[in-house]
Amino acid sequence: MANSPVWTSNIIGCIDACENNTGCVDISFVATSPLGACYMKSTLNAASYNANVWGARRTSTCPDLNGTTYTGTCGSQYTIQCFLDHDGGDIGEPIQTESFDACIEACDATDGCVDVSWAPELPAGFCYMKSEVGVAINSTVFGALRVSGC
Repeated sequence: MANSPVWTSNIIGCIDACENNTGCVDISFVATSPLGACYMKSTLNAASYNANVWGARRTSTCPDLNGTTYTGTCGSQYTIQCFLDHDGGDIGEPIQTESFDACIEACDATDGCVDVSWAPELPAGFCYMKSEVGVAINSTVFGALRVSGC
């Protein structure tokens, strides 16, 4: 991202910087003294282990991420569609997931799933997996349209 890295005293400062930067979806923080390097990311990629780096994904998704690409853990790609549901095509009953990301990952694990609509609720939201992309309607859900599979 254009404003990256920024220098913060801890990972909390890095998370705050991401939260205040439209388009930031993920951070990597490298702790050094007195300030650490905070790398803000505009796309989600598969995680990799590095003992010297702390990471965090932004959980507030919409409306900041509308139109961006989400990359699943298997390499699949989805276009985020904030406040948009595709009518019909539901695969069975909705499942409850703790996050929008978890709903997308459930789609990856479900044969025939090409789209999701996630209705945020506490403690878990309702994830509607879709077998087809119907007419787009305005809604209070977060949507993700599969662009490529695993």
